[in-house]
Amino acid sequence: MARADSAGLLLREQRDDEVELTVGSVGKVLEAQWGSLQVRVDALGGQGQVSLDGARATARDMLLISLAGPAASACGLVVTAVALAWVPPGLVHDALWVAMLFSVAATLSVVPLAVSRAAPGRPEVRSDGQLALAAARVLWQLR
Repeated sequence: MARADSAGLLLREQRDDEVELTVGSVGKVLEAQWGSLQVRVDALGGQGQVSLDGARATARDMLLISLAGPAASACGLVVTAVALAWVPPGLVHDALWVAMLFSVAATLSVVPLAVSRAAPGRPEVRSDGQLALAAARVLWQLR
């Protein structure tokens, strides 16, 4: 299965593909399946992710999928920054700073970047921006 952002749910609505939604990575809190949607929520861990079989995805689908994560992170950044301005100094204020820094880092995934792993047989990791550019190139050629 190819990895994608939360826009994989949009693709699931358009097609009948199996989609796996995971939030966190340690300490299972919830695991459920609704039709072709499998959900797992963990107590601790990094960002959420959606995995799907992208074999039937069009270039337009992949463009939307690759830009949805950074767009959601940018929205979270704005909301966190506004909340940060209204919350008095203290523990909540500090937590909002941490959340804002994570949102900035997640928004930066829109920068086109590809990283090759040193070990043989390990796949190249491409950022959302790199995937979006590849999809945009395909769409441009199909015009």
